[in-house]
Amino acid sequence: VGYNGIHFYYPSTVQYNYVQNCNLLKDDGGGIYTSSPDVYPAAAQNNGSVIRYNIIDGSWGTAQGFTTYGYTLGEGIYLDESSGGISVYGNSVGNVTSGAYYAHKGYSHLIRDNISYRARYGLLLKHKGNNIIARKNKLYGFSRDYNDKQSEQMVWKFGTTTRPAIDSNTYVQHYKSADIFADSITNYSFAAWKTATGKDAA
Repeated sequence: VGYNGIHFYYPSTVQYNYVQNCNLLKDDGGGIYTSSPDVYPAAAQNNGSVIRYNIIDGSWGTAQGFTTYGYTLGEGIYLDESSGGISVYGNSVGNVTSGAYYAHKGYSHLIRDNISYRARYGLLLKHKGNNIIARKNKLYGFSRDYNDKQSEQMVWKFGTTTRPAIDSNTYVQHYKSADIFADSITNYSFAAWKTATGKDAA
């Protein structure tokens, strides 16, 4: 698929899909993508949507399709601008060049009981982030991301105005213990992450 595998704007249930090798021609897209642009803080157009029991295998992005980040932006499940109130559970996402589960300028999402593997970021939260809950996910990291820029990170949280509730997740990273979590520009080990956030201590 040249761009997003599945793309929706309005309340939907997206379930039991297998999405393979998307974002082959364009950048900054997802295996499953939704947004609700220009409505925040009003209720999101996609409020109440459910994304469950899907498999995404390969979201690549391409520098020729636009990127200014120095790495390609192939996301897995991508909750983009001003999305709100979406439940994401029971999904498996692997082989993506950016975030397996990415909430950008969103709020009130529940991201639980999912699996990620081979992703630059297992969980990526950028900007806003009000009332986002991410729990009981299993995130697997490998030695280097697909763009060979860095070790894969479990969580990167950047510019969130409130602290999302990231708790009771399982993290597996056999290749590195330092700098596998990040809050804005500060990197942490798992022990330091738990101390800094008070989360994932269970």
